[in-house]
Amino acid sequence: MNIRFDEEKLSSIMRDFYNATGINITIIDENGHLILKEHKFFNDFCACVQETDSAICRKSDISLIEKCRESKKMESHICRAGLIDFAIPILYNDIIICFLIFGQMKRDNDFSTIEKQISTLNLDLAQMQHYYDKLPMYDKSKIQSIASIAIVLSKYIILGDMLKPHINETLDRALLFINENLEKPLSIQDICKKINTSKSVLYKHFNNHLGCTVNHYIASERVRKSIKLLLDTDLSIESIASAVGFSSTAYYSKMFKKFNGTTPLKYRNENKFL
Repeated sequence: MNIRFDEEKLSSIMRDFYNATGINITIIDENGHLILKEHKFFNDFCACVQETDSAICRKSDISLIEKCRESKKMESHICRAGLIDFAIPILYNDIIICFLIFGQMKRDNDFSTIEKQISTLNLDLAQMQHYYDKLPMYDKSKIQSIASIAIVLSKYIILGDMLKPHINETLDRALLFINENLEKPLSIQDICKKINTSKSVLYKHFNNHLGCTVNHYIASERVRKSIKLLLDTDLSIESIASAVGFSSTAYYSKMFKKFNGTTPLKYRNENKFL
């Protein structure tokens, strides 16, 4: 899948995460390739492994994202070099478009726990122990906190329009028209007329490329847009529902719970401080 992304915004938030936590973070596509090639923050330990055999790291990433793809939630594993890595799916309308990868954390301060594991990689073990000793190791509580922040970050990337699938011209024009007119009543007829296509072609594009109906997409985008208003304003739930184009507060609440598993008010109360 081709992906459009805002390099400046993505680079900024990834570097902020790295600077704040000391944890390597990057974004890879569904084939294990870096989205932002210049923003993989290797530590000395991992850099040596990468220089010796780069295929090892890529195979490890592929294995991790396959687990993540199957579950559609955050997964973790121990990489070939003995470090803990995590993967979080970045979802666009419930479709995985890429993965947020972070980790390179050691499980134990004792180098002997992984010495045998890396001994076949033709590395200077004394040097590797020196690099290993410099790696961060966090307790379970701190790892859980960092993972929670990374999950919020993965959602913010989509909420902030930093990543989007690029599919084809017809669908792109449909998505642009919908997103620019979310607060207005939108019918299939209006969309087809605006982009000069038929209902059958429009339905086909949404089903084949986004895996959803047109109305499902419209509802999900309205809900996504409403989250910013929930968190950044004190508008009532009724006002927000109307502002993003829902015909009633009840329908807005129903759709919000469908996509987020909770009500708009509860979401606001639990997340507004973030």
